[in-house]
Amino acid sequence: MTSMQALSLGRYDVDGVAQYDIELRNLFKSYGSVTALEALDLTVPRGELLTLLGPSGCGKTTLLRLIAGLLKPSSGMVRIAGKNVTDMPAHRRNIGLVFQSYALFPHQTVAQNVGYGLRMRGVARNVVAQKVAEALALVRLERFAERYPSQLSGGQQQRVALARALILEPSVLLLDEPFAALDKALREEMQLEVRELQRNLGITTIFVTHDQEEALTISDRIAVMNAGRIEQIASPRTLYEEPETEFVLKFIGQSSIFPMQVEEVTDGVTALRNGAFTAETSGRDHGFLAGSKVNAAVRPGKMILSSERPSEACNCVEGKIVGAIYLGTITHYHIDTSAGTRAVVHSQNTEETAFLERLSTGDRVWVQWSPKNTLLFPA
Repeated sequence: MTSMQALSLGRYDVDGVAQYDIELRNLFKSYGSVTALEALDLTVPRGELLTLLGPSGCGKTTLLRLIAGLLKPSSGMVRIAGKNVTDMPAHRRNIGLVFQSYALFPHQTVAQNVGYGLRMRGVARNVVAQKVAEALALVRLERFAERYPSQLSGGQQQRVALARALILEPSVLLLDEPFAALDKALREEMQLEVRELQRNLGITTIFVTHDQEEALTISDRIAVMNAGRIEQIASPRTLYEEPETEFVLKFIGQSSIFPMQVEEVTDGVTALRNGAFTAETSGRDHGFLAGSKVNAAVRPGKMILSSERPSEACNCVEGKIVGAIYLGTITHYHIDTSAGTRAVVHSQNTEETAFLERLSTGDRVWVQWSPKNTLLFPA
């Protein structure tokens, strides 16, 4: 039996009766007249990694602290592993917490930091030693047991904090901006490590971040938050391809947005116009009537650049290159269009697109895309 299997024989692998490990019902939090979290419902199935994503002040950390028991809700219910814990103090909720600051004891060794929670519970010394060894093996820090936090890198300290949370075999794991202090390369490494560990253990996890790329990388589902409420909750792919609001569109990735008016809707095709510029959508019912003012949005990877006018005039707009950013396998082109807006086009650097390398700032180009890739939102 591996150390990972040994540790996971606790809370993680036991089938329970609860369908969800986390249930929030009509959860509300205010500070006087200021609403921090609107009445909110949320369920997280066992084994899922859900990310709370949003700008600073949107309520994501407040929500995490309500689940952890570090804050008391103004109203509503928190249920963990089938048990109502709304009025239960944090230390009795069996929650694993990892913060950006690590919160390690500088005067204690790695092993002592990891075993701290078990010692406070009065667990026998030999059992603590065994569990510490298993937890350190999970995060690949067996050789660092006798070192102090000051002798570790930022990534190693974060692994210690993670091991300290996991050793208690919590019902759920809560991670609050855990990689914010790490450089980009180490951050990406830790994202993959935590994701692999979470999947292997099958532990239900809520991860808080304001970094959209991190959320897309690590999550089963993402809840995009704005002004104390959830705008949309879905898989990373669905959020990117099918955003339900313009806020989600803009917060998850880039887009080119064109102000348009609906001309007609026929057989699932919505015809749009902005002066001489015309566009269509297809494949989905946006629910807009003729005459509606809308914003038509297109993701940068869905657009194609051409140095010659395409034969198909619809979903095609003329423009002028104002900038190009080369990023190795991809180039980001910024185009001022005749529709009065700036388009951003991400073009893969392949043999088929080699002609684009001959283009320079000020050159005329045409931007084109498929009707199925046009997203519509109220203007």
